Parts: sequence; structure tokens; C-alpha cells
Amino acid sequence: MRTTVALSVVLLCAACASSGERDVIGLASPEPSREFVRNAAGPYVQREAAAYPEPAEREVVTTPAVVTQPVFSPVESWQGIEQPSHHVEQRVALVIGNGAYQHVPQLPNPGRDTDAMAETLRGLGFSVTTVKNATRRDLGRRVIEFGRSASDADVALVFYAGHGIQVDGANYLLPIDAVLQDDLALSEEAYKLYDLLGAVSGAQTRLILMDACRDNPFSNRMRRTVATRSIGRGLARVSSQTGGTLIAFATDPDNVAADGVGNNSPFTQALLTVLPQPGLEIRLAMGRVRAEVARITQNRQIPWVNESLFGEVYLAGPGASMATPP
Repeated sequence: MRTTVALSVVLLCAACASSGERDVIGLASPEPSREFVRNAAGPYVQREAAAYPEPAEREVVTTPAVVTQPVFSPVESWQGIEQPSHHVEQRVALVIGNGAYQHVPQLPNPGRDTDAMAETLRGLGFSVTTVKNATRRDLGRRVIEFGRSASDADVALVFYAGHGIQVDGANYLLPIDAVLQDDLALSEEAYKLYDLLGAVSGAQTRLILMDACRDNPFSNRMRRTVATRSIGRGLARVSSQTGGTLIAFATDPDNVAADGVGNNSPFTQALLTVLPQPGLEIRLAMGRVRAEVARITQNRQIPWVNESLFGEVYLAGPGASMATPP
């Protein structure tokens, strides 16, 4: 009799434990469900869950516990590597605006573009470094400092507003003290875009936003020491040589972007409108930026994007419709 009662109690407890586990996981049937699972870098990735997943192997969440604007992306999520729930995503941004040029007419908007972008990015959880009207020496030093802070970041974003130039297919950012008497001065007076990309290569995800295709007065005044050297219009096409990179230009390659007649350039104005919107993956967001710039400029300016991102990146979070699995 005592043996029979004990056996009944054990079986009842086992049934309760099984039922409780089913309730915690949230599975009422063996049908697969959509879930958000934290990956190795801290973002939340949507994937198909098994019918009866093991609760000890991953953490299922409906909303971010610490990071309010998660970034989905790295390849670790595809490999099933997961991050403990205490991971806090690190986001850093370098915002550069050069408008007070010393040897050519000044640009009115880069300073305002820089202030507005810095404020928007802080609202998206970025630690922002702002650089305005930088000389060549200042620009090089600040990029190096930012590269060090970005070396272990989850997301590193760089925004540049000001003059840029392409020579022999290579793009250069132009500091305010650039003279560019001839093409030999480029290495000394300008800053190569590829050096900027290299400085942030240590970050897991890199977003480069270039509002630098304005009509450039340096192109006509700079003397060519080599007759075959090409000084192009606008900026040249750039490939994202390292996976996990998105590069966006204010207009398509070899074309010129407008500085704008309002407080901000058309490209910056569109970024300020679109980036804070929840539920927009960065590729979709840049598509909306492209459409908005085309609308503002009556199709005279079409932003161009090249990317090699892993997975999905959400700057303002996945949105309410994606936060709760069906």
C-alpha cells in the first residue's frame, strides 16, 4: 500500500514538471513558432524554434531586456552560438562635418547636419564623437582615436558631411585647410576613405554614411602632374571589402549631390526622418532614404548603397509587430 502511494506521487510530480516546462517555453502544441533568440553579439534574431526546444540551451525573449535598439546580424546567430543575457550592446559613432573651408567657398549645411545626426544617433543608443571643421591633422588624429574605441564595438557608424573628391578611382575626404594645388598634395592634405574604413574594421558591424558628393571646387583648380590622372565628378564606387559593412553615399557614383537649401542636405534630412523609425531593417531603411531623397530632389539625386552585412540590423529596434512571436 505505501509503495503504491509513493509511486503515484512521483508520477504526479513528473507530470506537473512536464506541464510546467511546457508553459514556460510557451508551446501548447508541437507546431513550430517564430521566436527571438539572443545571438553571440547580443542582438536578437528571429528564427524558427523547434517543436519542443530544450529550455537550458537558449533564452527566449519577447522584448530586449537591456538593449533598447538591438542590432541583428553576425554570422554567429546562424551557427547557433548564443550570448548570455547580461551582454550590453556597444554602439559608437563618429560624426564629422566640414563646412568652414579656408581656401574655397564655405558650405552652410555640414555643421547643422552634424549636430542633427549626433542628436539622432544618441537617441538610438550610440556613444557619439562629434568632429566639426577639422584640419587634416585633426581629422587623422580623431579617426585614429575613434578606431581604437570601435575595435571591440558591436556597431560602429561613421557619418561625414563636407567636400570629397575622387582621383584615379580613389575617394578622399577634404579637411577645411586643404589647398590641393596639384594632385601630389593629396596624400598630405586629404584623407583617404579607405583609411577610414580600415580604422573601423575591428567593429563587428560597420555603417558608413557619406554626404560628401557635393559639387567640388577643388576639382577644377587642382593641377594634374600626370596627364592621364583622372579627377572624377562626385565620388567613385566603393566596394565593402570586409563582411559586415554597409556604405551609403548621398548620390550614385560619379554624380553630384546637393548641399540643400534648408537646414540640412537632402540626404541628411532623409536619414533624420527614417533612421529613428522602429521595425526598419537597415537595408529597408536605406531604401526609404533613397526614395525620400529622390522625392525631395525630383529624381536628380539618387543615393547609392553597397553592403556585405551578415543577417539583419535594426537601429531603432524590431518594432512591436516583431517583438512578440505569433
